[in-house]
Amino acid sequence: MVTVNQSYPKNMDGSTAISDWLSRININREPEQTKKLSQAIDLCLQQEEIHYVPYGESILDFGLSIAETLTSMNMDTTTLSAAILFPSVEYGEISLKQVHDRVSPKVAKIVEGVSRM
Repeated sequence: MVTVNQSYPKNMDGSTAISDWLSRININREPEQTKKLSQAIDLCLQQEEIHYVPYGESILDFGLSIAETLTSMNMDTTTLSAAILFPSVEYGEISLKQVHDRVSPKVAKIVEGVSRM
């Protein structure tokens, strides 16, 4: 059974400690892969306001939980980036065009496919 990990490293203000989270999931990743994941997270963080999925979790934390689950399944960096960005496209202010232009066309295609499901 797959479970979602809800225990993210936190900053003093209660926000998710992104660099600590990246360190935790990037044990076997190259620096360029870590940079790609950071680009996806940075795009999420550039939204004007904090958005939430229908059951109350922030879209960033929801995306991180999906990515963390996929990490345990040894998914590639492109898939993890799409997982991080999917909630921001589905429930937030991020467009597929922004994902395409600022992260990668492959990531945008995966997000679009998941949205269609």
